[in-house]
Amino acid sequence: EDTDSTTSSTSRNVGILGVESAYMEGGRVYNEYRLADADSIAGVVFNDGGAPSSGANTGTPNDGVQNGAEAGVGGLTVNLTNCAGTTYASTTTDGNGAYGLSIPTAQIGQAVCVQPVLAANTLATGANSAGTVLANGSATTVGGVGYTYTRASQQASFTAPASGTVTLNFGQVPASTLSPTTSSQQTQPGGRAIHPHTFTAGTGGTLKLQLGTATATPSTVTGWSEMVYLDANCTGKLDLTAQQLAPAAATLTVVQGQQVCVLVHELVPATAAEGNSNTVPVTATLTFTNAAPSLSASYTAIGYKGVVQYDDVNRQVNLVAVPRISGVVFNDGGAPAGSSNTGTPNDGRQNGAEAGLAAITVNLGNCAGVTYASTATDASGAYALSVPAAQLGQDICVQPVLPPGLLPTGANAAGAPLVDGATVSVGGVAYGYGRADQRVRFTAAASGDGTLNFGQVPVSTFTPAVSAQQARPGMRALHPHTFTAGTGGTLKLQLGAATALPNTVTGWSEAAYLDANCTGSLDLSAPPLTAATSLTVVQGQQLCFLVHEQVPATAPEGSSNAVPVTATLAFTNATPSLSASYTVTDTTSVSNSALQLTKEVRNVTQGGSFGINNQAKSGEVLEYRITYKNTAPSPLTTLVINDATPTYTTFVQATTDTTPPSLTACTKVTPANVAPAPVVGCDVAQTAGGTGAIGWTFTGTLNGGGTGAVLFQVKVD
Repeated sequence: EDTDSTTSSTSRNVGILGVESAYMEGGRVYNEYRLADADSIAGVVFNDGGAPSSGANTGTPNDGVQNGAEAGVGGLTVNLTNCAGTTYASTTTDGNGAYGLSIPTAQIGQAVCVQPVLAANTLATGANSAGTVLANGSATTVGGVGYTYTRASQQASFTAPASGTVTLNFGQVPASTLSPTTSSQQTQPGGRAIHPHTFTAGTGGTLKLQLGTATATPSTVTGWSEMVYLDANCTGKLDLTAQQLAPAAATLTVVQGQQVCVLVHELVPATAAEGNSNTVPVTATLTFTNAAPSLSASYTAIGYKGVVQYDDVNRQVNLVAVPRISGVVFNDGGAPAGSSNTGTPNDGRQNGAEAGLAAITVNLGNCAGVTYASTATDASGAYALSVPAAQLGQDICVQPVLPPGLLPTGANAAGAPLVDGATVSVGGVAYGYGRADQRVRFTAAASGDGTLNFGQVPVSTFTPAVSAQQARPGMRALHPHTFTAGTGGTLKLQLGAATALPNTVTGWSEAAYLDANCTGSLDLSAPPLTAATSLTVVQGQQLCFLVHEQVPATAPEGSSNAVPVTATLAFTNATPSLSASYTVTDTTSVSNSALQLTKEVRNVTQGGSFGINNQAKSGEVLEYRITYKNTAPSPLTTLVINDATPTYTTFVQATTDTTPPSLTACTKVTPANVAPAPVVGCDVAQTAGGTGAIGWTFTGTLNGGGTGAVLFQVKVD
């Protein structure tokens, strides 16, 4: 109670917080106060990293609940505010991370916020009230109090209750580190640089390393490549058995405080010049285990440089080997211009306008299945491989991997041709070469670089692989084929032993002719091709052939004759000799049908002419012409011709070409009027689009010897 200075009294309460009542005694007025039973807030701020021991967590990391051996964080400020910047009370956590705050009486029933101040390089993981985890961004009710928690700021808001103690605990973890944040190394063209880095995990989680977009200086220098490897023992040196982390997208499980050493391996193009460089950002992303909702943090180190230099010091950081093998993988087809070669095809040396082959894998290994180094050729076909120091003086093999569709022709060491199946000494090094697998074996020199170049050519094609035609007894069938040369050489065509069904039918005979203009029709002046006929071709040249099959006059309906046709290309200049053979099969069946159909195609977009085959790119239009002919003396009635849009094409239009007067009318069905839509006249324009059947139906008669044609167009998808 309060009295004036002349009256003694006894204090009733310690700490005056509010007026309770006023009364008079002895003629004086007394104000009586009491200590309010104010709400209090208590809790712990703790390290939520799982408290690992010997590599295993004792608690559950990042779950927002203190468990296991997870320790409190001392010396942190915890504030009680009005959630809008006004602080009512503030305290500091003790050595165990514990804190306590009183809620002012005036704030009872009002919204208040409790918020620990995050120290530098610290991340919030979660919070709980009396052990119940608070959901990030939404309300959680505990003991009748509704809490709204924001993990990013680690602020918990609630309405202060009239009585009782509010318990709020907050989990935090240290930020991880990736060091150093920059690394600059130097090496030679075709060499490699190693950039060591250490990631220290601030909490338990899964770690992933990613390579960003590289910046080459100058940008015209291509062929830089980089990978990230695990340095399990933190030696700073690349072990051949090291696990690749990027770009393989591998993940590693880590616990708080664990250090993970990584190596960024930069391969410098063999064509790089002094002063060129490449800068690559590398990002380590840690995804926090058990965090709800998910939580991750990324750390980027920028400035991995492979600076090319030529000085004698050669400050090559962690380079396994100085000697290297470089060279070119190239198209050894002679690079013809028109019908003449600019280079020498199949000689195993790059000459004339012969171009390099890009994206060919080249391996360096122990000749028994173990690969020490691997790279891919750049846009000019160039490659470079470093020889491991441990392999100097040992037998090693260099071998390009032949992709499908390519054949090896030869190889050379610094321009000196290597001989298939033999050993050739060049510059004091003995090279053994096998053309079939294009592998070169030699003893790695202790110093100095080696040059190995490899020639390859595309596989030739002989199409179609199967041809089926029909003819009447005593008539003939024509089987058109096209050979496209993969390289320069001499071509021979050979007809194999025929198979007649039934074998009692005799009198079948066949012959091959050159179709000089690729018309698909037999010209009376066409030269016959025997097994002894040789045709000289250059790379990419197309030759058309016709196989003429004469049907015996006594052949019954349904009988047939199958003839294998083999095209053999002998590679010009190849040492030792080299050839490739391609076989197709022509089958002629006997039918008494008098109608003969011939199909041709042309590229409308390119303005080409009709032939038995053609080529087109996406978006170009092809036109097909089907020619019909009555080979019998008597007329045919109700002529129907059916076809369909080829695979990977879309219908454009269909019409007639030439129609004999005896055929009086024509209707058509196309993807534009699929049943049950009615048929339309053959001259009716239709909407393009769709795929499927195309058919023409004629009324009237097709007289003996009469002929005509129909047309349809498609667009290549």
